[in-house]
Amino acid sequence: SPVAALQEIENVFEPRSRARIGALRTKFLNILFLPSDTMSSYIGKISQAAKDLENAGKVIPDDEIAYQMLANLPRSYDNLVMQLYQLDDVNFTSVNIQKSLLAEYDRVTVREKSEARPKEPAVFSIESAVSRKKNSTKEFKERRKCFFCGTVGHIRKNCWKFKNANKMPTHQQRKLPTFKQDELSNPAVFYASAYCTQSMDIEFVIDSAATEHFVNDINLFTNFQKLSSSASMAEGTTSILGKGDVSLEIMDNSGKVSLLLKNVLYAPQMMRNLISLRKFDLAHYSILVKNFKMIIRTPRNRLFLTVPLIDKFYVIKANVIKMQNDSAAYISDKDSIELWHARFGHLNMQGLKDFSKSNNVYGLENLKGNVDKCDTCCLTKSSRASFPNIDKIRTQHVLELVHMDIWGPAPVKSLGGAEYFYSIIDDYSRYAVVYFLKHKNEAFECFKAYKQAMERLTNRKIKRVRSDNGTEFSADYFEQYLINEGIKIERTNTYSPEMNGVAERYNRTIIEGVRALLHESKLPKTLWAELVNTQNYLRNRFPHKSLKGKAPLNVWSDKKFSVRHFKRIGCVAYVFIPKRYRNKLEPNAQKGIMMGYALNTLGYRIFFPQSGKITETKHVKFNESILGVDSNVQMKDNKFRMVDSFSDFELSSNETPMPELSDKTECEWKRVCVTRQKGKSKGRIDVYYYPESKVRLRSKNEVMKYCESKGIDYNPDNFDFSPKLILDDNKLNAIETQSDDFSTDIEDISDSEAHLVDIKIPNNFKESQMVPERENWCNAMKEELEILKVRDVYEIVPRPKNKNVLGNKWVYTLKKDVTGKIKRYRARLVAQGFRQIEGIDYFDTFSPVINFTLVRLFIVILVTMKGWLCNHLDIKSAYLYAPLNEDIFMEQPSGFVIDNEYNSVFKLKKALYGLKQAGREWYSELNNSLIELGFQKLLTSNCIYVYKSFVLLLVYVDDIAIFACNEQYMNEAIGLIKSKFDVKDLGKLSKFLGVEFEMRNGNFIMHQKSYINKMRNIFGNIPNCKSLVPLSPGIAIYDNKEHDVLNVPYRNLIGSLSFLHLGLDQTLCLL
Repeated sequence: SPVAALQEIENVFEPRSRARIGALRTKFLNILFLPSDTMSSYIGKISQAAKDLENAGKVIPDDEIAYQMLANLPRSYDNLVMQLYQLDDVNFTSVNIQKSLLAEYDRVTVREKSEARPKEPAVFSIESAVSRKKNSTKEFKERRKCFFCGTVGHIRKNCWKFKNANKMPTHQQRKLPTFKQDELSNPAVFYASAYCTQSMDIEFVIDSAATEHFVNDINLFTNFQKLSSSASMAEGTTSILGKGDVSLEIMDNSGKVSLLLKNVLYAPQMMRNLISLRKFDLAHYSILVKNFKMIIRTPRNRLFLTVPLIDKFYVIKANVIKMQNDSAAYISDKDSIELWHARFGHLNMQGLKDFSKSNNVYGLENLKGNVDKCDTCCLTKSSRASFPNIDKIRTQHVLELVHMDIWGPAPVKSLGGAEYFYSIIDDYSRYAVVYFLKHKNEAFECFKAYKQAMERLTNRKIKRVRSDNGTEFSADYFEQYLINEGIKIERTNTYSPEMNGVAERYNRTIIEGVRALLHESKLPKTLWAELVNTQNYLRNRFPHKSLKGKAPLNVWSDKKFSVRHFKRIGCVAYVFIPKRYRNKLEPNAQKGIMMGYALNTLGYRIFFPQSGKITETKHVKFNESILGVDSNVQMKDNKFRMVDSFSDFELSSNETPMPELSDKTECEWKRVCVTRQKGKSKGRIDVYYYPESKVRLRSKNEVMKYCESKGIDYNPDNFDFSPKLILDDNKLNAIETQSDDFSTDIEDISDSEAHLVDIKIPNNFKESQMVPERENWCNAMKEELEILKVRDVYEIVPRPKNKNVLGNKWVYTLKKDVTGKIKRYRARLVAQGFRQIEGIDYFDTFSPVINFTLVRLFIVILVTMKGWLCNHLDIKSAYLYAPLNEDIFMEQPSGFVIDNEYNSVFKLKKALYGLKQAGREWYSELNNSLIELGFQKLLTSNCIYVYKSFVLLLVYVDDIAIFACNEQYMNEAIGLIKSKFDVKDLGKLSKFLGVEFEMRNGNFIMHQKSYINKMRNIFGNIPNCKSLVPLSPGIAIYDNKEHDVLNVPYRNLIGSLSFLHLGLDQTLCLL
């Protein structure tokens, strides 16, 4: 019928939904008065938006329309707006407001045309304007308007109000606009609208009188070149400190426009950034000024840019494509001393310049540039006056004397948990090695490792050690070891660290460099240990004043080394991603931050801020002009770190890698269980741990010895070798125990036995960090927190007083396919709802679900008899959509602190798993959404919905079975549901509530084969106690004195059997 057709058209093109009303309301509230708008067009847009809302079913009150008309007017209308706000309720209507605004707009338009616009035609060229300026200077001066007081007839420099306000000396006001002789070859520069002051607005004014471009912010430049010139302007004196290029990205009505300004002058005191219109004319661009807009066209007469008139200036608002930090100063000269100073980690600049003149290094020739003060060094290396050097006697050989000292504790722990670093410096060569310590008492083991490595490398013995009187060095076991090795001990006086000058100065140099790198690159402070390693690497390759221009590595190895591979620390790096870690449509590289150089392998160490990981690779490219980490990017969790190695790296260097050691390494342990198939011990499970391929450990003693040999921290609680005995039908034995020294001779486990790996699902956060799969569990937890953040589930608030704050727990699960292969690691944050108080924290708790009997019924009728389609939908994290009506507070999740708010808690805005009312609130949200989308709920069942009599939904919490008569209705219904929720379309119904569905030879078959096989794996070895008749009432089930109770999960078995019986109402038999 026509009525139905009209209704259908309205549903398609003007749906009355909350989503449409929300979009139209946002459009209504965001209407602005643009420079290109007239008052009538502005009011028309507001009226039309209000009408669209009314058609969608939302009527906007008349006073709201009036308020919106006044909300976004230019500042010139402020007085009128304040007058209109004084109207009473009767006169404050949209019609009266519209009349007042139109009248004021006409008045202002007439006044501006008479005062501001010239008598000549509106269209003119820049050259004609300049020519008229020369020929009619007197007439031009008479109609000029003061930019300070607004009066016509004088300019700002002659305004007595301006003179009294600024107290500017008269000799500066009389200077003519001329430039001193400099690198610009004395260009003639004129401007009409900028005077000297400070401003942070990034706007660009198109000036018809300026012969050059001006910018007041050095950070906007690329290819910046320093200059030293000054200019005398009509309103004062300014300095020209440099020139360069500025790249702009302008949002125009037709889209984005890119504009590159060449040879822009840097004048830091200019209030505005100026773009010379003369430059456009020289580039053969045409300019048209009409209706308070400037239209710029290309030489081919194509529209390039439209510039509006804002506050009597033609202003461009643009995004500047700029370099970060101070990097623009480093890219003008590839071999500048400033760039190499940054590559060497801000070490001494004069020493670097002298080092480039020596013949002790490859790749550092003919450094150019002035040895100026580095701003980063001045901020991070300020110190007191130096202490006189008391050690004038130098050694003659390496290892004749070594200096030792420990720095710390650090304000924050490193990624590996270290709080100290232990430096050992050879006196003769000044070659240093650093170790990272969690506790000071670890210094003894580090010294033993240093002694063994260095003495073997140099074939010399350590003769003397010099350190302070710290307890870590003066301990009895340390001193006794030195005496036994024949090493002389030299101690400093108490509270006299300057006597251990070499080590103290070394630590100071290293920390100053770390501080400079952290300040310059904005890296997180938890990376201090990485930067200490890098600084030590660079310091060993930097000239020392006591070595007469040589670097410590020159003296130590007696070889010339290369620095060609040096890159700027903290710069952006693009790491190649191997094919096995990406698909063909993903980027080939990942963006990271240059952290340093690999020590055990030759390569670069790259830090990824998003994931918090560090990788070592050679397949990397650098952009040394961009520094630091984006301030909006935060590391989600500082606890989870790992080091990957995509491939080996080989530098073109003649140096020998030195054993510079960092944090103790960690390894990925794999726990493997093997079941014995033969012999008397058939059924016994043997447990092995694999720290690496082809290394199998059979007991805790073997694990402890392996960890000692590799320098790995050993915690016996992390290893479980307890075997289990599988019960068979013929014998029942108690579960035997086994000693830590148990070992047996069995064949080596090959790669084909990977499916035997026992993946233990953690019970809590602590256990998730002690299993080999901890990285997967960490990623799963981070993914869960990201979902909570995207869904706006919580907000961070201070801990409330006298309020119930719930705890929470991580629940871990493995998602597997039909074959048992792991598809996904899942971690879900669950609130401890058992702590909720009824009547305060929750009220209703019930949530209806579909009965599986109805599922079977509709499958038989609709699918097998009617031939309908049946799909399976899964709503991701369904509970997180449901808003809460109660104030619920919860502790922050274990292992994570959001935004460093340690003393804050979560205030839940939406339901979370574990809450008493979560199921109820989710059902309410789902029910309201489906009804809003046009679905109708059956009166006989709360979980069955019908759409247009051709679609049927069966709801079981977040699982939906959807039936449709054809594919068109199926896609339409799924599309509606996806518009409200994040839905995973699982395709045709294959598994629903533990029951599997298959189509065989035209027959639709339902079965629970996988569930039964799972039961057989779990309960298959339970002995069969067969009985043909049930027990008589009142009979004792067992007698503790005569029979042992079997260790069998009877309740789990009974529950599983009940589920099988209720699922398909099938008869069970024992085979």
